[in-house]
Amino acid sequence: MPARQTEKGKGGVMADDSNYPIAEDPEEPSRHPRSPEPGGSRQRKPWFRKNRAGAGFHPADWRGWLLIVVIIAAIVLIRLAVAGKL
Repeated sequence: MPARQTEKGKGGVMADDSNYPIAEDPEEPSRHPRSPEPGGSRQRKPWFRKNRAGAGFHPADWRGWLLIVVIIAAIVLIRLAVAGKL
């Protein structure tokens, strides 16, 4: 099929409608390419959870705790480097 011009008529070309992807079924949940297949036992756990009382978040997984340790270590190393003791 021949390509047609855009509505603005500036000579641009728009592909035929058959080249556009088909809309996904709204009943089927979308999946990330690296996510496990449906029915799999592996689920993504949040690293942090919202506090029940007050504002903020707290670590809910070992990855959250690891991130806290890495951030604290980076702060200590930067302070030592700035102070000239590193």
